[in-house]
Amino acid sequence: MKALNLLVIISLLFFTFSCKTKGPQTEEQTATEQKTELTVKKGKHKYEIKSGIVEYKTQTMGTNVVQTLYFDDYGAKEANEIAMEIAGIKSNTRSITKDDYMYNLDLTTKTGTKTKTFATSDADINFSELTDEMVKRMNLQKVGSEDFAGKTCDKYTIDYKDLSMKGSFLVWKGVPLKSEVDLSTIHTTMEAKNFQENVAVPAEKFEIPADFNITEQ
Repeated sequence: MKALNLLVIISLLFFTFSCKTKGPQTEEQTATEQKTELTVKKGKHKYEIKSGIVEYKTQTMGTNVVQTLYFDDYGAKEANEIAMEIAGIKSNTRSITKDDYMYNLDLTTKTGTKTKTFATSDADINFSELTDEMVKRMNLQKVGSEDFAGKTCDKYTIDYKDLSMKGSFLVWKGVPLKSEVDLSTIHTTMEAKNFQENVAVPAEKFEIPADFNITEQ
């Protein structure tokens, strides 16, 4: 149970700035987005570099977790892997975002889910396409810059009361390189330990294995 809860926490923290799913919009939400598009300059791509592989070290609840982000076509194709072991129990998952769908795969049981994706989400922070409404709702602020891993990153703070989330992010060209977040009473840190820029990303990272049992939601 602890392993499951920890995986949920880590997934939430990671997808806070990478997930892109939501349900149908109301007319009021659509009108709000149209209004914010007039006041906020929206980025053409999620990331400002074509491809990358980022290996993160995450620590939460006394447990070290290995996370890896793979992306190509400036973020149009994206995969996130999370691997950890608690009390001898291993967990290995991968989420894939491409072609307007998100796939969540359990690499151990060879099962997964398929969900239609949309442009934005209440839990989405795409730093290249921030809107006035999103900034206000999450109390997200850009507070300057800070050097990390040899790069000058934009520094953001967040106080997102809906998720009881408070913390900071260091972001370079749209890619999060470090975060320190309190989710309710749980403190989590994530740091990029290895960042390969504009490299050939293995195509299989974005493919759904033929022998997996996928359920569409």
